[in-house]
Amino acid sequence: MKWRKTRRHTHLLKGELQVSDFHYAGDGVKLREAGKPIVWWRPEDSETNRVIYSDLSVRDVALEDLPK
Repeated sequence: MKWRKTRRHTHLLKGELQVSDFHYAGDGVKLREAGKPIVWWRPEDSETNRVIYSDLSVRDVALEDLPK
C-alpha cells in the first residue's frame, strides 16, 4: 500500500519537475531495506542523479554509480 502511494507520487514528480532519465525500481522493495534504490532521476542542468533509497534517504549519485 505504501509503495502504491510512492508510485503515484513519482508520476507527479516526473510531471511537475524538469527531469530526465527518470527510473522507478520500487516494486518488491521493502521499506527500510538497506541500500535499495527505489527511484532516481537527473535534474536538468545537473551532472549527478538524485536517488531515493528504501530507507527514504536521498543522495546525489554520479552516473557511473547508478543502479543497473
